Amino acid sequence: MLADYHVHTAFSDDSVYPLEEVIRDAIRMGMDENSLRGADHYPDRDGVRDADAYDLQI
Repeated sequence: MLADYHVHTAFSDDSVYPLEEVIRDAIRMGMDENSLRGADHYPDRDGVRDADAYDLQI
């Protein structure tokens, strides 16, 4: 089983990987909804580039 339980997206200050691309890549690799976990700097919002947009996408 392929899984990644620590993914930072472009919402974190240490990544430029867009959330939409993370999801597309996971689907392309055959991952399901139980195989992927976001690890952006949240919920304390420290380091989250655009916390309001993050809330809308998640």
